[in-house]
Amino acid sequence: MPTFHAEFFLQEESQLMVAAQKMLESGGVYIESWQAGPPLMVWIYGLFQAIFGSWALNAIRVFTCFYIYLSAIVFNGILAENKSFRRNAGLISVLFVLLVCTPWFEQQLNASLFVLLPVVLTFSHINQLADRSPANQRHLFIAGVWMMVSMMASYKTSFLLIGVFLAYLVLQPFRWTELMSFGAGLVTVLGLSMFWLFRKGALDEWWDQGILYYADYLGLAGGDMYRMNSWEEVRLLLVCWGGFLVMGLIGFIHYRLNFFKYVRKARAAETIMMIWLIGVMIVLGFKLRRLEMSDFILLVPPLAFYIARTFDFAFVTRFRVPILLLLTSVPIWQYSAYIAMAFPEPLAWISADADDTLRHGAEELNKIKYANLLPEINRLGPEQRIWVMGLAPDLYLRSNRISAVKYTDFRMAYYKLQDLPGHEGRLMFSDIIPARDIFKTFHDDPPAMVLDEKNNFPSLQRRYPGIFGDFVSRKVGSWTLYTAPQQK
Repeated sequence: MPTFHAEFFLQEESQLMVAAQKMLESGGVYIESWQAGPPLMVWIYGLFQAIFGSWALNAIRVFTCFYIYLSAIVFNGILAENKSFRRNAGLISVLFVLLVCTPWFEQQLNASLFVLLPVVLTFSHINQLADRSPANQRHLFIAGVWMMVSMMASYKTSFLLIGVFLAYLVLQPFRWTELMSFGAGLVTVLGLSMFWLFRKGALDEWWDQGILYYADYLGLAGGDMYRMNSWEEVRLLLVCWGGFLVMGLIGFIHYRLNFFKYVRKARAAETIMMIWLIGVMIVLGFKLRRLEMSDFILLVPPLAFYIARTFDFAFVTRFRVPILLLLTSVPIWQYSAYIAMAFPEPLAWISADADDTLRHGAEELNKIKYANLLPEINRLGPEQRIWVMGLAPDLYLRSNRISAVKYTDFRMAYYKLQDLPGHEGRLMFSDIIPARDIFKTFHDDPPAMVLDEKNNFPSLQRRYPGIFGDFVSRKVGSWTLYTAPQQK
């Protein structure tokens, strides 16, 4: 399994691990462990670290595999119960797993993957509604619970919340009592989450970091931070999923043209899938300037549904094996590239082109990426802390270190710390951290070493000479290391 390679660290899972480590040490997310977005994923990573300790990342990856399988089985079972397929009933779970795991170097327990199961369960309870049934209120309450669980992991599922409401209106006559049951489910989870944050004294920080800064990240304040090459992500999607997308489009068109030939339950399931698909397309449009490959994971359930519908055709069924082999050719090549990188000597003949790392994930398995950097960090004592001023949270995990300060997400620190240039000339909803708070943070917990990727640390040295003035610098590759005097 590629995710168990010793050199395999993805940025999002690394960021969550670092935030969870600091949260467990200090007692709360947002206050002593910065997090841009909702808190649930940090809590989940923290739970694994509290139980498994140094084995937490491996435990999370094992859990992720079973979580993907469970989501696929539940989704397949829901559609089978609705008699959505005449043949190949188990194919949809295979497609579900295959799509989630393609490309392999995007498989991680992030918010996009986690919300698949809660959203599937939400739409499942909506699909179980019946005219004037007393069970409707129970189903809607549970749907509300699962929907808010997904929103506390990823705010972008709020667009799917609109889809859930539309699905209810399409499938059932409107009733205020039923709508209130759905709202009660939402409020229950939201209230429990806010109560826990209140107990930790983190409500204000959640509002600033988890909501306002997340809006800044999306560019809603008019700033241009985090502008990404979205078209490169679309290109990767087309490379990895191109054949699947064509098959899904064929299934979608066929189903819409023959909608009334199917039984009522099958029509209801397809209506929900179409509403889900529309909701995800709105999410992707909303994030158009900041698309990431993980955003496309929300397409997996409706896409698997419509691909499986295409396999209901007699012609496709007859040639299903060669068609499946053709669809999986790119994923197989990507996994072959992984094997070649993991075992470079015996399998050098299938090594991937170094200039095409985006398509096969070589960047995530680059064994020499920090070859000169890690020995320098390891010169520190085992209990000494570092601070990484760059987009490399995996450095904390590779060196088995905890962040010295609460600024665990340097992407956020770059824009929010008064003495760093990220906020200059930008409109932001969230607060800029003033100098007195920055001074107190570093005065209370000064790092033994600062790793600076983009030459940002000198501005802190000039502003706080009493703390950083004597730090000694040296260049190691593309990084500059600043070491406290006693570590020279």
